[in-house]
Amino acid sequence: MDPTVIGMLLGIAVVATAGALVARARHRRRLPAPTDEVGRPYEYGWSPPPDRYSFAAYDERRRTDSPGEVAEQSEDWREAMAAVGARLQRHGVRRILLVHGTFVGDDPLAMVQQWSSLFERLDPRLAVAIRGLTKQQLDRLFKDAGNFSAQYAAFVEDALERKVSCNVFVWSSSNHHVARLRAARELVLELAAMSGASTSPPRVLLFGHSHAGQLFALVTHLLAQSRIGRDLLDLLVEGDAAEGARALTAALQQLRTVGLDFVTLGTPPRYGFCPDDPLRRVLHIVNHRGVEPRGGAIAGVLHTRGGDYVQQWGVAGSDLVAQNDADQRINERLDALLGGGAQAAVWRENVRTRPRVHRDGHTILVDYGDASAITPN
Repeated sequence: MDPTVIGMLLGIAVVATAGALVARARHRRRLPAPTDEVGRPYEYGWSPPPDRYSFAAYDERRRTDSPGEVAEQSEDWREAMAAVGARLQRHGVRRILLVHGTFVGDDPLAMVQQWSSLFERLDPRLAVAIRGLTKQQLDRLFKDAGNFSAQYAAFVEDALERKVSCNVFVWSSSNHHVARLRAARELVLELAAMSGASTSPPRVLLFGHSHAGQLFALVTHLLAQSRIGRDLLDLLVEGDAAEGARALTAALQQLRTVGLDFVTLGTPPRYGFCPDDPLRRVLHIVNHRGVEPRGGAIAGVLHTRGGDYVQQWGVAGSDLVAQNDADQRINERLDALLGGGAQAAVWRENVRTRPRVHRDGHTILVDYGDASAITPN
């Protein structure tokens, strides 16, 4: 299909979608809040014990300003990355999956989903084409700044001397519960397909930027069959055809024997993870300043003197309102399981706590030293 035509339709959809972003009060039976302690939503104001976090300084020798060609990087960097590839290989890791965060996916404003029936009538290939074009343009705009692109995945794979394959998982990147839940379902299906039918499947190392970490948390619940996980699965298969429900159930069953190591990068503390086990482990890395495990003061935001302000502001309550009535109703039900979604009052209360450390897994607070002195960063 002509890219110009796709671009025009995309523009029309943007305008139409923007007009639909109006919040209206709705009432719907909510799922009961989980009564067990497993993977409950983050409790803001929680004081993390010292064993849940550690501090680290950034090693300038490992710096990569422009990930273009591995040969362009410093010798120290190339040697370190080659060693990482060998170490991963020794520990059975054969795949790395990079998962981007919010607003840099293939349907950040849920336009394609909102107008899917129209696109289907015009041309069944239209939705796929628009999603592909959207991600392509966002990759061109952001490159590897808060984003994972196919080019970046290839760069990482080359740096590891191809001892481990590296791919990108693309999801809508819309900023609300149900979009993340649907992405978690697709992530489960993709991971199961990657693991194949081997009796001893390799470990998969997943890196997730920003709210991609919430996808990881949802996956751990679905795999562990926690109370939250069972409720989430019920919601996922509620509107599915029988074939789709069977495929998801089979994928989960297959994936329960696969080792998954989750690493989050700048993920706001929100959804709870199921407890770590030898097959599913989680590590959080956050750009941070100071010796206290709290986020920065608002006065330093323009110069990033306190580290990652987006991470500490993306707390429960910061979501956008879903584009259609059905998704809004589902999100209201998910609030009880996952914490507040699009709730400004809840957000204002939570953000005051300046959260940094996740309750589940271990958090490394890294001082990247990237604060500016005079001009905004």
